[in-house]
Amino acid sequence: MARIRGFDLFAMAGVISVGVYTGVKFFGPIIIDQLEKDGNLRQDKKVPEMIRDASREMKENEEKLNSKWSEIRAQLELSKEQKEQQRKVCHVEKTPKVEQQPR
Repeated sequence: MARIRGFDLFAMAGVISVGVYTGVKFFGPIIIDQLEKDGNLRQDKKVPEMIRDASREMKENEEKLNSKWSEIRAQLELSKEQKEQQRKVCHVEKTPKVEQQPR
């Protein structure tokens, strides 16, 4: 029973360590940018360039992605004639109901 508890503690320590590490890597650039915008970033501490570059790259990638989606959206939009044709093709007139005669 003691071995199981020891393994559980070891596994829990591993999971917590990985969680903290990945959290710092993900949220670091976001927090640094917000502190810079607010003017609350300490000037006596140097921020690693890798973190600054990551936030810049994220913004550039977001702009590229937005422009790409705009191009795709423009290509997929139908013209008025195409919409009218599609509406005519898909339009089905209702058929009159036929009453059943009692048997």
